Amino acid sequence: MLVKECICHIAVAAFGMGTWLSVNAVYVELPLLVSFAPEGYDLATYIVLIVQLACLFPLIYGILDSKLASKELWILYNHAILIPIMLFFSGAGLVMAAFVYDRPGVINNSKHSYWLFVAFFIISIPCTTSDVLFMPYITKLENTKYVATFFIGMGFSALVPSAVSLIQGANANLNGTAANPWKPTEGGVLFGPRIFLILMAAICCLSLIGFIVLLKHRNEVSGDDLSKAILQSSSNSICSVELNVIEKDGV
Repeated sequence: MLVKECICHIAVAAFGMGTWLSVNAVYVELPLLVSFAPEGYDLATYIVLIVQLACLFPLIYGILDSKLASKELWILYNHAILIPIMLFFSGAGLVMAAFVYDRPGVINNSKHSYWLFVAFFIISIPCTTSDVLFMPYITKLENTKYVATFFIGMGFSALVPSAVSLIQGANANLNGTAANPWKPTEGGVLFGPRIFLILMAAICCLSLIGFIVLLKHRNEVSGDDLSKAILQSSSNSICSVELNVIEKDGV
């Protein structure tokens, strides 16, 4: 029982880590990404605008949730389907960013990191939606003891990318030179942005695994509750029959 409890807490923390990990990963990698982006340090401004644009999705989800709250299928499956999709978007967006950040596009003689913007928009959708999608799921588990663990996991969504970027040397002074996408770069960068972003995508997979473990655990608990309810109902029925028999015998 204790082992299962520990596994559930680890799964909740891993799940919580997937909330804002992808956006934080891009932010901490900005010192290296700006050397590839035509926008330079203005890239941060574009990223903020994209995050704000992605904030429309929590609003859309909230409207859908209020309209479909009484629908049985929505109640049963909206978290089980939407959360894995959101976590997949996080990982897929990071992988996409890993291979397009150094490939700016030109539209109307204007050179920008268009593909990186698309990748970051994909990344931003699950992060902004997590507050209205992930948290309600945690609160609907058998009790609220996992909420604190979930918030710890949310803290890891900032801690893990920051720690990895420090190990990477993202804050190294490259004297205006661009970091190598794959290999170490003179100046103290151990590995390039491409490896970093792919590594963050792999960590997003841990969040997905954590959610699957929680989903399995919740189904087991629901099954146990259903079994108990059936047994209780059967027991009540048997007692009722016995009382009726006793009353008839007494008569």
